Amino acid sequence: MRVHLPMLGIPPTSPRASGFSLLELTVVVAVAGGLLAVAFPRLATFALHYRLEGATQNLALALQRVRLRAIAEGKCFQVTFDATAGTWQAGTKSGATPCGTSGFTNDGVAQKVDSAGRIAIASTANPVFDTRGGAETAAVITLTAPDSTVSLVAVNAAGRINVQ
Repeated sequence: MRVHLPMLGIPPTSPRASGFSLLELTVVVAVAGGLLAVAFPRLATFALHYRLEGATQNLALALQRVRLRAIAEGKCFQVTFDATAGTWQAGTKSGATPCGTSGFTNDGVAQKVDSAGRIAIASTANPVFDTRGGAETAAVITLTAPDSTVSLVAVNAAGRINVQ
């Protein structure tokens, strides 16, 4: 039921009181498209930055997990990197320290550094963690984004893992 109260200044409602015209929708879509065209390049840069940051943090966490497994299981572990495939692989070896750099068998499957394959990886060495969590082989792992932004994960002789 519609009420018309002219004495209160309330006009009668028209049958076309709700909805949008085609012209109004066209203007809104055009303005939104213009804003998106301006913002998209900046959003793409942010996405690349966060992809590199995420890959770096994930790699540091994975190295820490391998180190803790070496302590918990009382085995030597080595992490090898494949720059062409963009992967890392944990390997294990039973026995006493020193662990050495050979004789490791793969433990699990190779893991991608970046799911999209856009982050390149390089390493100065393959870190080897002994049964006490120390690194017999220290390493610096370099992750590089397509825009040449670099992030580093360092494993020092004490087994400490640092993100730079």
